[in-house]
Amino acid sequence: MQVQTTRFGNLEIEEDLIIHFPNGIPGFESLRRFFFIPVEGTKNLNWLQAADDPTVALLIIDPFKYFKDYVCDVPETDIRELEIENHKETLLLATITIPRANPTEATANLVAPIVINTRLKKARQVILADTLYTTRHRLFTTTKLLDSIKQENTPTARTGGV
Repeated sequence: MQVQTTRFGNLEIEEDLIIHFPNGIPGFESLRRFFFIPVEGTKNLNWLQAADDPTVALLIIDPFKYFKDYVCDVPETDIRELEIENHKETLLLATITIPRANPTEATANLVAPIVINTRLKKARQVILADTLYTTRHRLFTTTKLLDSIKQENTPTARTGGV
């Protein structure tokens, strides 16, 4: 299927890559079909692009890669609605916000993860109750940011006479 986007132009998307949100996403309730677009030059960032609105794309991450102690207890009602039979068919993602003026102040929404049944390609954004998480957890602490910069600037082994 052809999908027009404002960020990525016209894309050809296989129908089986579409993820269905039966209730939409809060703030975008009328949008039900989305797909992933990897962010170039990164390993852990993706866009969740709306198939039916070229302007709507959310940045998403796997929160467990950034927040090692993150715990998400998806309510049973959501598990039933998504028809999840076991944890192996579940993908959990968090939306992120990156301020243009200062990308190092990026935040993740850990109180409302997106839960996807990978078998059925069915998803919803779940609002967690009674949690210590917020919608704006800093993605990079000073320590994480410094470690990231050090890794990017670590010299690699060279071959030859250089």
